[in-house]
Amino acid sequence: MTIGIPIGLPTASGASPVTAGTGVRLNFPLRFGVPAVGVSAPLKAEATAQLLAITVAASVDDPADALALARQARDAPESALAQGFSLGKVKEILAEVGAAQADAARKYDPSDEQRAAAAAVGANARLVAAAGTVMEAAAGPADLKDPSKNTRGWSARRWAIDLLDPGILDRAARASLRATALEPFDAEQDVRTLQKKVSDLEASVAVLRTDVDALKSRGSKGPASPNP
Repeated sequence: MTIGIPIGLPTASGASPVTAGTGVRLNFPLRFGVPAVGVSAPLKAEATAQLLAITVAASVDDPADALALARQARDAPESALAQGFSLGKVKEILAEVGAAQADAARKYDPSDEQRAAAAAVGANARLVAAAGTVMEAAAGPADLKDPSKNTRGWSARRWAIDLLDPGILDRAARASLRATALEPFDAEQDVRTLQKKVSDLEASVAVLRTDVDALKSRGSKGPASPNP
């Protein structure tokens, strides 16, 4: 099964990045990271690199939401896909990633979390950093009725869950949280940065508790009875 996603696709030759009035339709197989047959190999590679980079950047942007969304996509996929997303906000991230692909001279400095998450899923850390530059902090709880009011990262995570196996978001988010946990706290950092680190660590602990509870639940049921 494939999904048609209208996106502007900049090329390595330096075509204009994504704009609201441009775009081509690529069909991505559901739950898979490579565009469907019928798209040229260079465009396949370029589009896949964009998709992975945005997915990783969005997972690093809010690991707790990425983990929750990945779990929801596994347990109740229809519910996860029904949330929708703002394609306009996804295009804004695609524009930055496309510009980074088109101009190798653009400098980006991936964070430790971005590098770890990129390595976990085989994404390009430089493109992840490019996508990360346009992520913005949420001003409040997500508005499920109007995705356009939510952050780019929120929409990007839900765009990605339409196209990729949820395990990719899960691995990227977990790698990001592990990298955060290994970082020493620096008293010189601003309070908001420290608060985010604490929040990410708390999310990591919550995920581990959920995993342990799930394992305990499966263990308490005992082995499956053999067929008579």
